Order: sequence, then C-alpha cells, then structure tokens
Amino acid sequence: MNLHHLQAVALALAIYLMLAVSYIGWGATALRVLGIGANDPDYPSRPLAAWLGWAVTLLVFQILHFFLPLNAAAVLPVFGLGAILFVPAAIVQYRRWRGGAYAFTWKTAALAAVLLPAAAAAAGFVATQAMMPEMIMDSGLYHYNKIRWLNEYPLVPGLANLHMRLGFNSAFFHYTAALNVYPYFNHGRSIANSFLYVLTAAYLIGVVLPVFRNPRALLEAHPFRYVPALFCLPYMLYLARFSPELSSPTPDFAPFLLQMNLFAELARGIEAWTRGERRQHGRAVAIALLAGSAIAVKASNLAFAGTIFVFLLWYAIVAAGRRPLALAAGLLFLMGGVWIATNYMLSGAPLYPSNAGRIEFDWAIPTDRVTELQNWILSWARQPMRHWSKVIGHWDWFLPWLGSLLLRPYLCHPLFAACGLAVAVGVTSLLRRAERPRLPEWSLGLPVAAGLAFWFFTAPATRFAEAMLFLLPIFLATLLLCSEQRMVRGWRLALAAAALFAAINWQLGSYFLKAGSGYFHADAAGWQTAKKEELRQKTTTSGLKLYLPKGSNRSWDAPLPCTPYFDPNLRLRDPQDMAAGFTVQPPEGGTPPPSAPPPKPRKRPHARKQPPK
Repeated sequence: MNLHHLQAVALALAIYLMLAVSYIGWGATALRVLGIGANDPDYPSRPLAAWLGWAVTLLVFQILHFFLPLNAAAVLPVFGLGAILFVPAAIVQYRRWRGGAYAFTWKTAALAAVLLPAAAAAAGFVATQAMMPEMIMDSGLYHYNKIRWLNEYPLVPGLANLHMRLGFNSAFFHYTAALNVYPYFNHGRSIANSFLYVLTAAYLIGVVLPVFRNPRALLEAHPFRYVPALFCLPYMLYLARFSPELSSPTPDFAPFLLQMNLFAELARGIEAWTRGERRQHGRAVAIALLAGSAIAVKASNLAFAGTIFVFLLWYAIVAAGRRPLALAAGLLFLMGGVWIATNYMLSGAPLYPSNAGRIEFDWAIPTDRVTELQNWILSWARQPMRHWSKVIGHWDWFLPWLGSLLLRPYLCHPLFAACGLAVAVGVTSLLRRAERPRLPEWSLGLPVAAGLAFWFFTAPATRFAEAMLFLLPIFLATLLLCSEQRMVRGWRLALAAAALFAAINWQLGSYFLKAGSGYFHADAAGWQTAKKEELRQKTTTSGLKLYLPKGSNRSWDAPLPCTPYFDPNLRLRDPQDMAAGFTVQPPEGGTPPPSAPPPKPRKRPHARKQPPK
C-alpha cells in the first residue's frame, strides 16, 4: 500500500459515487416520466433505481453514437444531466426526513459510523482488484479495439469487415467507452465491471438488511423475500477476489450481475403477489428495462430475459392502471430498434453473427463469412481447437465437454448440488402434498431453466452460464425451504436453512479457507494502462494501410485501423474518410483507385508511469 495507490482508490470511489448519483437521477426521472412517483409504495429500491438509470443511459449512449464519437464532449453532459436530475429525488427524501419518515436514534448513528467506513473499505478493495493487469485474452482480441472505435468515431458502417468480431454489438462497450471520458481518463476498463459489482452488492445487501437487524425475519417471512439474495452473497464474495473480469472490459461479467439482480427481484415480486400486493408497477418497469438491457449487453441472455418478459406480460394483463407499463413497453421497443439498427450498420444483418434478415448494403459482410464465423462460435464453445466441420452436426463433442466441466469443481459443484436438491424437492413434493411448493413458487425457476437450455443447445461455453449454474441450486434450495416452512418452525427451520446454505456454498468456502488472509491480496500499483502489442503495417490492394499485431492475434489497445486478420480486398467506402466505413465489395466501375492513407492516429494520453513493484 502506498500514497499513489491510495489516491487511485480514492478517485475510483469518487467516480463510483458520482456514477451512482447520476444513475439514480436518470432512473428516478424515467420512473417519474412513466407515471411512478417517488412516494408510490411500489417504488423500487435506490440500487434498483440506479440499475434502471444505467439501462436508460445505455440507450442514450447508443443513440448518441449514431452521430458522435463517445468522447468527453458527448458523455460528460449525459452524466452531468443525471446529477442534475438527482436533485429532485434528493429533495423528496429531504422532505420525507423533515416529515418524520426517518427517525434519528443514537443507535442508528453509531451503526452508520461503523458501516459506512466498512462499505468504503470493501468498495476500495473491489476497485483495487479492478486496477490489476488485464487477464482476459478476448479483450486483447477485440474488446479494446472496439472501445477505441467508439471513443474516436461515430458509428462506422461495415466495421465488421475490418475485423469480424468488431461487429459484435454489445451495449456494454458503449458504457465502458463512456467511462473512458476520452481522451482524459482512459481507465474505463477498471471502472466498468467493478462499479456494476458494487451496485449489485448494494442491492443484495439492501434486500437482506432486515435479516441482519432481526435474524428471525428470515424464518418468519416467505423464503422468496430474503433467501435468493442471501444465498447469492458468497458467490459475490468469490467474484470480488478471484474473478479476472473485474479488471477487464469484457461484456461477459455484466450478465452475471444482471441475472442475479433479476432473479432476486423476480422472487420478491412473486412473494409480494402471494401476499396480495397487486400493484407492482415500479418493480415491473425496472425488471423489464433491465431484462432488455441484458439482451443488448449479451444476446445469449435472450432466453433468460425472454422468460421474464412472459411474467411481465401476464402481470400487465391482470394489473390495473397499465399506462406506466405501456410506456415502458414503448421504451423497450425503442431499445430493441436501436440495437437492431446498430447491427445493420456494423454488419448488414440484424442478428449478427447470423444471416437472418440480412440486407445487401454495400458494406454488408459476405454471407459465407458470417456463416463461417457462426460455425466457429458454436463449435469453439463445445470443443475448442477443433475445426467446426468436425464438431457441428453430431454429439461427439459432448463427452470431452462434460469432462472439461467436471474438472472444474467451481462450476460442477453447483450442478451436483442442484441434482441432490432436485431429488429432495421431488421426494418432498410426493410425500408431503400439503406442504409442496405452489405453482407461483415453481415458476421462479423458469428463467434459469430456459437460460440453461438455450445455452446448452447454442454455445455451451461454461463462462456464458456461470451465474445460472449458481442460481439453479439457489432456486431449488428456496423451494425446499418453502415446503419446510409450512411444516416446521423455529430452530429446526433455521437448521434446515443453514444446511442448505452450506450444501450450496461449501466449495466456495474451501477457496476462502485456502486463501486465508491472502484473500485480501491485491496489486497496489494503482491505475495500470492497457497492454500494448508490437505492430506492423500492411497495405491492401486499394492502398488502405492497416496495423497488424506482430507476434499474435491480440492487438490490445492499438491505433486505428487495426486488425489481426489481413484481407487484401478491404477498402474504404470513401477513400478520404475512414468514418464512412469499410467494405470488401468491389466499387462500381471496376478497379478502385488507391485510397489515401488514413489520418495519422491521434495519440491517446495515458496515466503517468507506474512505480516499480
């Protein structure tokens, strides 16, 4: 620990706070526009309102990028406007305090004096982990390059022709590019996933806070109110120390967090409905927009989020006063339209990497290349390092895939726990018909089951289903507690809950015990810049000069235009303007004249040199 590192952590915490204020402002305003006031009893929690604001700004950044690069001039007004919109929400809370809604006690003050520094220390530990060196190889392959295009240019037609992975349209990259505040900060990769982690932790802890104040609440309330959030906390602790995604701009980490938030909040909604709370518009709107954002961040969330939309559709049919829900549906359609339009601009297809709905724009990627890429994605997720023709179309990959899964206790243990709990739930349902779970309780598992089925039959790489593998045993344990609560009370129910908690999390507990005090180990070098790769230049037949990495296919944070795969047919649609886009189709009228070399890349300022370790 040194002064340089402490300054970096303090800056990260200040950024977290500013982002939380801005996102709460956007979320509160979105709810107010939809007709849900801050005094409504179904108004979502503050962390969930911040998540809602994050979803709204994702849409704003995607729309802005049609016309502007996501540099400081474009993103600072968005964050600043969110801070201004926070003021009315703060005034509402101040008036509630003056009205006696929040009673001051010395016990509460003492508790706050302990918890606030502890929360700051925990967030500082997460920020420190997020500053560590990059470890995700896909980030070097295209994540940094994609973010650099977002920072330096508006939406570029046919960008996937330069590097096919640049056509992957994840709204998470817009969020990360905005956090770079380009060209002044450029550490968005350390803030992006770590802030969402802190926001998720705040949401889950806020849900279970009544249990910390009164442990009996866990036994007296319906299990759906507290158990899913409580059982997710060990997984969050594991991610804080051992996940390399915290320090990466990868879009694979945010879906884990979104799925946990959606799962816990859906469980709370089902529990509230069974208690007779028929108006839950605030919760329904937040869940709907988060589910839509989950798809925009990672299309593999389609089944998980789509099943949640079925819940929301049913709720909209039976609920009264549907105007906020109709407006939220319109916002969802706008999100989907912007996402599809961006896909068309990048690749010529709305569901890239798929040829479905493809339009023959001059920048559209050739169909055979898209099919080849799709086959590689599907086969690599099943059996890496083999040609897709030897994997796609049969099940020979299954046993090697299963063997690789079983060699990873961290991921296979939740499956074993789920199998044992499924047997216990089945036996309980057969032998205790009066105490077996009700239909609404069973329905909580539909998003997880649909998500896992979709994952397995499309691209079953384990990293795409990590959160769902943990949510499955949590769902089954919650079901079992529903049955137990109807039969036993007191210490027996507490013992059953503790046994289920241990059965799900003992594998994670072994990692914590093995790490010991080393769990808190972190690199104290402060902000660290992205990796660099030695580059070479190569010229296409049209005269376009490209940067290519010398020793690998990882270009990391290379100047533009950069690609790991050289295509001699690549050319600019306008020889004088790189923002006009790329194409591999020959121009009308024969051989194109040589393109003028692209403008010299602008130098990106970097953080000052780090002290030696």
